[in-house]
Amino acid sequence: MKKQGIGEAKPYDSLTNHEIKSILDHNVCSSNNPTGLLHRIFMWVCLFGCARGGEHHSLLISQFEDTEDGFILKKYQMKNDQGGIEGKQTSHVIFFPKDPAGINGPNHDIRLYFSKHPSHYKCKSLYLKVTQDVEGNSYIYTLINIDYNIYIYFLLNFPYFIIDINNGIWYKDKKLGDKTINKMLRDICVKAGIDISNRNIGNHSGRTTSIQSIFNAGHEELKAMSISGHVSQPGIRSYLKVTGDQKREILGSVLNGIIDSSSSTSKNRNHNVNDVASDEFSEPDVISIPSEPEDELDVDKLDEDDEPDTVSIHESSIVSRFNIVNEFIIFIMYLILL
Repeated sequence: MKKQGIGEAKPYDSLTNHEIKSILDHNVCSSNNPTGLLHRIFMWVCLFGCARGGEHHSLLISQFEDTEDGFILKKYQMKNDQGGIEGKQTSHVIFFPKDPAGINGPNHDIRLYFSKHPSHYKCKSLYLKVTQDVEGNSYIYTLINIDYNIYIYFLLNFPYFIIDINNGIWYKDKKLGDKTINKMLRDICVKAGIDISNRNIGNHSGRTTSIQSIFNAGHEELKAMSISGHVSQPGIRSYLKVTGDQKREILGSVLNGIIDSSSSTSKNRNHNVNDVASDEFSEPDVISIPSEPEDELDVDKLDEDDEPDTVSIHESSIVSRFNIVNEFIIFIMYLILL
């Protein structure tokens, strides 16, 4: 069945840096309204907290420590640890980066988010329900006309509501619903106009995006593991994917190498052809043998071997004739004596 893809978990797809920027710049993540600020905090936790999909349900306000250098997120128990989050044992710490100069980054937004919580809140969950909508109108006044129990609750807690509304409190002292949290990243993408068709986008995509962004920034596996909390390299490698732009960049470098090599070979070939052409049309080199000046030449000092060959031939012919004459005289004397 797994060979046919049945029963096999489909990995979550990640978002690109361009898509993340589009989401953060969109009104769906605006820090000027309660829902937008809540979505913005969710995105920061995805990107820098490297939270798993189900981890968002159990995140607590107390896990975030505010420091001058930025927030510190303390995770109690990771996925493969024993005891679960109930153990309250800090096993992993993530240090949020400082906000860039002049830019409202994650630290500014988290501080703003906490300042909008009720002063008397008892709920410890990170994500709280929204008290006011985008226009700033309180949901309480709308619900009073619908549910009698809410009306009684409102009367009993009237002083708190008046104080909170006047002070710009945006959130209730109640945890955000699990269904809303489960589909939060997908809803954010849709509202921001991100194309998620044929893509498996869910809350765990935030973790996938975080790890992929770390790799894309050129960091090594061990550094990525220090953020994700993985204890083995094969575990974190399962998140690493080569994107289409990266594939194009890889093959582009191959193409550039071929072009550079071809260009270099062409230059060498042209250089050799030019050398041959210059050799064919250039005047031949004249080898000059230095000679002694005429006034210093002494003919008497020449060796006999330096005489012309015609002289030696003439001398040999004279000797040959002399020998013939000599032999003829000896023959005549021999006849006379007989």
